[in-house]
Amino acid sequence: MSGGIRIAVRHSANRWANQSCSLPRLPHRLISTTTIIRSKEGKSSANYKEWASKEAIEALEGFKARYADLKTSDGLKPASTFYQQIDANQIHLLRITQANMVPLNILRTHLGSHGEKGSDYETKLREYEEDILTGEGALANGILANGIPTGSLVIPTEHLAFFTPRVSSTSLGLDGSDTPFNPPGGIFTRRMWAGGRMEWTKEANDPAKRMKVGDQIWEKTFVEEAELKKLGDGGEMILVWARKEFGQKDDLETPVLIDKRSWIYRRALDPSKVKQSETPSINLSKPDLSSLTPPEGLQNPTLLFQTPANLFRYSALTFNAHAIHLSPPWAQNVEGHQGIVVHGPLNLSLLIRKWGREIAGWRLSNHGEFKDVHPTQDRRVLKSVDYRAKKPVYAEQPYWIGILEDKNNQGDHQHTVVAMQPDGKVLMEATITSEVEIGSKA
Repeated sequence: MSGGIRIAVRHSANRWANQSCSLPRLPHRLISTTTIIRSKEGKSSANYKEWASKEAIEALEGFKARYADLKTSDGLKPASTFYQQIDANQIHLLRITQANMVPLNILRTHLGSHGEKGSDYETKLREYEEDILTGEGALANGILANGIPTGSLVIPTEHLAFFTPRVSSTSLGLDGSDTPFNPPGGIFTRRMWAGGRMEWTKEANDPAKRMKVGDQIWEKTFVEEAELKKLGDGGEMILVWARKEFGQKDDLETPVLIDKRSWIYRRALDPSKVKQSETPSINLSKPDLSSLTPPEGLQNPTLLFQTPANLFRYSALTFNAHAIHLSPPWAQNVEGHQGIVVHGPLNLSLLIRKWGREIAGWRLSNHGEFKDVHPTQDRRVLKSVDYRAKKPVYAEQPYWIGILEDKNNQGDHQHTVVAMQPDGKVLMEATITSEVEIGSKA
């Protein structure tokens, strides 16, 4: 992966400015309550000093003080700025990893056509895309030697494999997570990525501005807000809203992508004081997936079964050493999970790929280039994705992804794409907003 240059990271000791941020906050509905963590009703975040512990108050106020001077009358300044090249090899490896999960469309008539469904077709898609990326097709077209062609479009969410944290191993948290945005004090360090929103600006449709392989891209991170929440079990958590903007290096003021994230920080666990988990572990013998049927009402279903190898590869690509994704003893005995946890960003990427394949006709060319429009339909412009994680997804646990709902709203189309357990319980939900660009067939 190509390196980056950090030119500004703020650790101010000033107090948090008492002026409202001029930039939009993440919607509270994305993170205030989930199936995993529930806030205790009746406890106002504004009055946290009346009920919060001393450690929580100090952590929150210390966090706000760190970024206080970034809130000015002219708006919010970035806490950090990085530059990085969209590397062809990194994109290639990411596509190899995700092709086995949710491959895109194919055009070869002897393999099928756009709109064909079923498990046999899923197998054809995987075989075709793997051939393009790693097989004889990749060898013949030079992809194995050179990676994805320079100048080809980046698939939405592939930016998640870039601008990864520059943190030494000795600076990682006890659970292997990176710590630059942790609240001070070393107490609230258990981080979860609970939800967020991605917005593609109008510049994202400008051929000169769209993210492409080989481009020099900037990332700016803004810390928008933080607050304390009381949990239903009496515990506490700190919620942080961060906004990341991405754009071309030749235009430092115009983002093409705005990526808003909500992070939850809970108290650290002491592994020496944690008893053997009573949470039942997953049966590692692979179930008969052919006997599973999709939940009722799920359209265009795809069955997924993540392996530890899949999670290791994605962790490596995103430079993520968080132990819940890599270490069964930590995930089960310390955190109380059934097994290692599938990355939230990975599932989000798969939901968007699924939408792109089924709704927008996304595909890879024979040379591995991403095409965001199918020859038989008008281009569907991706505008935004609102998402939230509801339940953890585990390796060695089958689950389904598919389309749950389709709405039209004043010219925009909204699709609800979900990850579901076989029993129909929702694991992750994403609302994808798009519009059709008439007359834009490939």
